[in-house]
Amino acid sequence: MRVLNRFFSVFMAATMVTTSAIAANIDKKCANDLYRKNHPERCVSSNKSFWSKNTAGWLGGAAALGAGLAVVAMAAGGGSSGSDHSSGTVGTAGNDNLILSPTHQPTLPIYDTVGYTDPALLSAAMSGKKYIDNAVQYNEIRAAYSLARGYTGRDSTIAILDSGNYGWHGNAVKNIAGGAIAPGADIKNYQIVDKTGDFISYAKIGDIIASATDANIFNASWGVESQYRLNAATIRNRADIVKLTDEHFVNEMVHAAERDAIFVWAAGNEAHKESTALAALPRVVPELQGHFINVVAWDNATGTLADYSNACGATKMYCITAPGTDMNVGFGSASGTSFAAPVVSAAVAVIREAWPHMTATEITQLLFATARDLGDAGVDEVYGWGMLDLERATRPVGAALVPVADTMQPLGTAHASGVIGRRIRAANLGFAFFDAFGRPFAANLNDNISFREPSRAAMRLSQDEPVALGQIGGVEFGLARDNLLTADGFLQTDRPGMMTWVGTRGDIDMGGIRLYQRSRLGVSRPHAADDSMISDISPIYTASVSVGAAWGDWTFAVSADDVVLGGDMKMHLPTGRATNGAILYTDHTIDLASRPAVEYSVTYKFITGAWVDNPDTRDEFYLMARGRFAF
Repeated sequence: MRVLNRFFSVFMAATMVTTSAIAANIDKKCANDLYRKNHPERCVSSNKSFWSKNTAGWLGGAAALGAGLAVVAMAAGGGSSGSDHSSGTVGTAGNDNLILSPTHQPTLPIYDTVGYTDPALLSAAMSGKKYIDNAVQYNEIRAAYSLARGYTGRDSTIAILDSGNYGWHGNAVKNIAGGAIAPGADIKNYQIVDKTGDFISYAKIGDIIASATDANIFNASWGVESQYRLNAATIRNRADIVKLTDEHFVNEMVHAAERDAIFVWAAGNEAHKESTALAALPRVVPELQGHFINVVAWDNATGTLADYSNACGATKMYCITAPGTDMNVGFGSASGTSFAAPVVSAAVAVIREAWPHMTATEITQLLFATARDLGDAGVDEVYGWGMLDLERATRPVGAALVPVADTMQPLGTAHASGVIGRRIRAANLGFAFFDAFGRPFAANLNDNISFREPSRAAMRLSQDEPVALGQIGGVEFGLARDNLLTADGFLQTDRPGMMTWVGTRGDIDMGGIRLYQRSRLGVSRPHAADDSMISDISPIYTASVSVGAAWGDWTFAVSADDVVLGGDMKMHLPTGRATNGAILYTDHTIDLASRPAVEYSVTYKFITGAWVDNPDTRDEFYLMARGRFAF
């Protein structure tokens, strides 16, 4: 590692001398009026390179990009490169009054979680080597939760616009992007410097962006230097950014946004109150709004914005904070907003995998809304939305919703009659509810249904005698109120219907003892409400049987009432979203046939005692008195 450090020290010194000489040469040429007229892009003051301790940059202009890509010394042994920071814009500011003093202390973070996450999965996520390498930083953004929930950034391609294989900086950024947060993401290195270490033109970078058609995330850990007060706040309009860069470059960023790509940009390392000038892109190019995240760096050791990091400033509404200090980049330790940016790029890949239907705008809004507040309450000019938080970002946000009747309605708890409740519970169905961002989350229907088996005593007290409409011999027929299939909430059924029934009754007198039987067959056709997950209910066939003996004031009986002999219910349950955002459904058919509850009762005058043998619920014993008053 010492040899490697020596190599990078020599490399940085050589680069600094070379680029300083080039800068001096261009400054000299720009003093000539004719040269300045013919090469305005090279003589814009904002494109001049700046330098700071232990950093190196590349010049801007038509032939060279007006930006500084930071280079940081590697840590040797147990040491660290504490004062050597990396990102697009690096170093100390030219004016002391522009240096941000990190006096903003973070508000107390609330590490609340929703639901259950298997501790064993969390432990496994935190035990991998890549996680351990940057455990302090990953714990800050709670990356273990997204890993434990199964998200690894699959099916996302992160394009690293950097030094590529030419310099260590690009490989360091690539290693962070492909680290423990999104190990399943496809990381591609794109070289935007030439063999001499100079940046290629903005126009050529535009060509690279155009060619990376499979990339849905672009990481840029570089920016335009602000030595001349050129920053995100001083860029006023599109013309300013085009003059600073190149129209083709801006257009290709817009075209990438039209493909729904997201650009993640490092805020810069000048300790300024404003981010680098390129961070102004969404402010002056509206097509990039929702497709751009500006990233400032956090220092875990101090618990504040890193002393080298630019603040969000004018970009606060699309700016987020992520760890960037003392990051293990695979072959040493480095610090800078350069390394905070790929942390966010990896987080974007995680969300894209988890909910592939989400648009770029929805993803950026989600990451902002779920960030932990830092500094002043709410979105502020130092930390923007606050600390990236993958636990919050991968759990439901807001109230749980379900799609019924073409609208999203609060999930709540559905209350169902015993027949519906028992049969749904036996089916053990899964479904999906949706959060405030329209993201589906798996759930079990049983956890969202409440049903109470009415006691037989309550049924006896409230029972209406069936209305007989006619009788032929020992056969009678009529109507009765049907309460078998009632439910509310997302299982809403039409309120009590009527059952058509036909029955027989018979009595035999045997020496003062009257033996009797009552039997009834019924059919009803309940209907699901329009705003219900129940899509249809077939005709329901029921039977009631009662036999007994009466002797004086005493009656002994065995009965089974309202046994469902046949019928089914169809359910149309949401299960997720397709890539195009369409809600997916699965249809289920639930057999409503049930086993009978048998009641054994003894009645003396108006007092009844009974024991009920319930096959699906608890057995029941009751004692009741029932009578009538006549006036």
